[in-house]
Amino acid sequence: MVLNMNLNTCEYNFAFAPTINAMASGAGGSMEVPTLIGCVRSGNRPITVPNPTLSGTGTFQAHSILWGLQNSGDAYFLESFAITMFAIGLLTDQNAGAATVTWSFSPVDPAP
Repeated sequence: MVLNMNLNTCEYNFAFAPTINAMASGAGGSMEVPTLIGCVRSGNRPITVPNPTLSGTGTFQAHSILWGLQNSGDAYFLESFAITMFAIGLLTDQNAGAATVTWSFSPVDPAP
């Protein structure tokens, strides 16, 4: 998780890598394994004064990593075999879907 705040422009943005608990099975049995499913990146958002909480919700379109290198703003980048699906044309920036993202960042008093 990365939270960037620009106090000169009163804006913030964030990025994080969501995971799921996937079930891995083999000869020795099965177990839950945390699995990376992508990366979420936000565009710049205004810091509202005097409210210290940064929060919101939005729909982040899924895109290829190439799109992310050429564009800024909200995006959800798929991982794993989805990268190959983009490379061979099965997925495009128009049909790859979206992720609904909700966030809330609040200041915490430092420990004494």
